[in-house]
Amino acid sequence: MRRVKHRNTQFTAGIGMDILEDRKLLAQVVQGVDIDGDKWFLRLIGPGSLRVINQPDSAGNPVPLGAPALIQSIEIAGTAPLSTRVVGEVKAASGGDGRVFFQNMSQFGGNSLTNNSNNGVFSVDIPDFWLGITQSGQTVPITASLALNNGVNTLKFGGVDMTASPGGGIPAPSANNFPDKAVIQLGIPSYLGTGVFVDKFVSDSKAAASSTAESIDDSIQLEVIGRLNVFQANEIGGTATEASSGYIGGGGTVVRSSGEYIGQAIQTQISGAIGDIVVRNNATNFGVQSGTQIRKVNIGGETRNVLALSPNGIRYGQFGLGMDNVTIHTHTMSRLEMNRGAVSSEVKVSRQLGYFRSGGDIVDSTILSGLNQDLTNEFRSQTADTNTVADLGGAIRALIAGNIIDSIFAASVEPYNGLYDSPDAIKLGGGRVQAKVEGIVDNSTVTPDNPNDAFYAFSKDVTRGVVTPPNAPSTPVPSPAKSTRIPTGNLIVMGRQFPSNKKINSTFGIWDVTSYLRKTNPKL
Repeated sequence: MRRVKHRNTQFTAGIGMDILEDRKLLAQVVQGVDIDGDKWFLRLIGPGSLRVINQPDSAGNPVPLGAPALIQSIEIAGTAPLSTRVVGEVKAASGGDGRVFFQNMSQFGGNSLTNNSNNGVFSVDIPDFWLGITQSGQTVPITASLALNNGVNTLKFGGVDMTASPGGGIPAPSANNFPDKAVIQLGIPSYLGTGVFVDKFVSDSKAAASSTAESIDDSIQLEVIGRLNVFQANEIGGTATEASSGYIGGGGTVVRSSGEYIGQAIQTQISGAIGDIVVRNNATNFGVQSGTQIRKVNIGGETRNVLALSPNGIRYGQFGLGMDNVTIHTHTMSRLEMNRGAVSSEVKVSRQLGYFRSGGDIVDSTILSGLNQDLTNEFRSQTADTNTVADLGGAIRALIAGNIIDSIFAASVEPYNGLYDSPDAIKLGGGRVQAKVEGIVDNSTVTPDNPNDAFYAFSKDVTRGVVTPPNAPSTPVPSPAKSTRIPTGNLIVMGRQFPSNKKINSTFGIWDVTSYLRKTNPKL
């Protein structure tokens, strides 16, 4: 076939088609109508394709887009990791709730930065779309899934609410007797790590029907491979009367960063560090776990049944309305602050607890430093290590602007039969406690032979006097998110800058991620 030249452009004679570079899809819009009349729009910007499938009708017949229906699946394919973005919007109808539920989201294929791997999506910003169970006629437990296994830099969606009905007469998962799940799995993105922003995660638990039966838990599980820059939720909800364990399989909501998904072969070459964990208001039945370390855990509201687990260390822990029913297991901790005090909490630090500061009473709590904990096994097995013994290197510095009631502070002390005031308790050399207490000490229940003492170590310095309460961020906690420009010129939303082989300049703080992403993207 003869080719002719024309102004530096090649043509194929007889066909009339330009021989140019591969075309890239600039934008694709998919729209539909929710079961309650809300109109929804999904726009894919950049390379890739988008497919949305509705749930079938009661007879099993397909329901086309545009007809009122619940979403069965959202599929994203053929994306470019540094440029493809998915943006969603919901326009509430009269009588609608402004929320659109989907049961599955997945991503596959995509342009690769290397020869043998695919990479995912730059950002997904769909704040009015909620992961849930949209299937009718449920007869077995169902797992709703959001799987972006090739990674995403920024994910923002409504969240998960196990107590909410998606509409169409389908009951909420909390209304049935099945242990349903919502599982979000995010792989390693091409650049910088992952940020996740949700309105709320709400789990549900029902008490066991008998002493031999198990509780029915509608749980939420977020697993991130590699670094989780920031996780932010306005609220973590749950059934306060049915405490979760904080581990996967123990109900509630668990946020976990590791080198692999739970149950997969261990990837020692991939770390699971976490930057910021921010719950702006209350947190109930919530577990946060890192395979290595956590920079900050900040809960602005009240806490009920919260676990923080990190084998290498947690730098900051801040609780705006107090630390109630909180468990912390870690190697070292720099600073732990609570504005209102602590109730029924447990802190176990293998080495030093650098700074413990409370603005209120410490009640029925145990603060221990200098322990031999197998935190790595606890993280991998998802079960608490109950065989902890005293170890060298314990140190606690505490400032308490309140009373101490039936609580223990101990550094490198092995109790005898659970009693820290026993003459047979062992105080290892090097254990240190330095404390200042404003109120009284009444430990008549936990240490009856020594009711006016709460501090135990080989060396201790305890004084009385006025203590200035801490000023931990309280409800609603400000967002830690920042935008950072990457080499392509795009902006990525992240929690905190960390070292890279390229120079990255942080530009400005973002308080509303949705507004930022929409400002930088074409309008829907």
